[in-house]
Amino acid sequence: MKRNKAIFTIVKNERYFLKRWLEYYRQHFDDCDIYVFDNQTNDGSTNDLPVKTFKLFNENTYDPYWLWTNISHIWNQLLKDYKYVMYTDVDEFIITKNGDPLKAEFARLIQNNNQCIICEGYNLLHWKHKEPYGISVDRPLLSQRNYVMYSKEYSKVIMGNYDIRFNIGAHTANNEVWYSDTQREVPNLMLIHAKLYDQDQTVERYKHRYSENTKNCDSGCEQFLILNNKTEEFLKHHYPDPSYDTDTVYGIEPRFINLKPLDHYISYDYKNLF
Repeated sequence: MKRNKAIFTIVKNERYFLKRWLEYYRQHFDDCDIYVFDNQTNDGSTNDLPVKTFKLFNENTYDPYWLWTNISHIWNQLLKDYKYVMYTDVDEFIITKNGDPLKAEFARLIQNNNQCIICEGYNLLHWKHKEPYGISVDRPLLSQRNYVMYSKEYSKVIMGNYDIRFNIGAHTANNEVWYSDTQREVPNLMLIHAKLYDQDQTVERYKHRYSENTKNCDSGCEQFLILNNKTEEFLKHHYPDPSYDTDTVYGIEPRFINLKPLDHYISYDYKNLF
């Protein structure tokens, strides 16, 4: 008999986020239903994990094609043993808007036989002008960073009960036509994409995860910018800061106008979630 639901992620040298990801999702999934696929981690962060761990191998430092192909393959293999499968990057956290436990929300959606569970996406951004301090790894992330920006492109398929063939980035699927003006996201779910949680630590994280080999990493991607000493260009593109652009509105660059505190969207005490 199939088990109810599984979750998996793929990691490489994630000494900051993997621990936080596991602490969060172990509250909502049994350990035997959590899968970590390790792509040649060498910083010790995947040693002796309390969940199922499997090795992957890719000779390239950054290879999005290899990544989304493997996500699709693993997803569809797990469906042989589970009714529903969920994938998130290790820096992605799903929360509810109304404060209900995530486990209960998933149980309701599964009971209703939702074929494809799609989540609204929000980028958690370090607005240094408002939050000048660095991150403490010993404290919950949401107690230190509060500003998020909604974008349709951050929304993604997070859980499903059928064979999905993901596109690059694993946000959309070439056999699931949902990325349109039709509102199909689950209203009570938010995907918090936390990769830009701290200006300094984000740069350090990329340097730690990837070596100087930039094969399959084109000049437009963020890994290329950091690995080729274009850190300032990376920061200007990703972070709101009035010093970066003279064309600002209320001290925020126009493209960051949608940046709002998290309590604009939810009203319960979320600061200790992760």
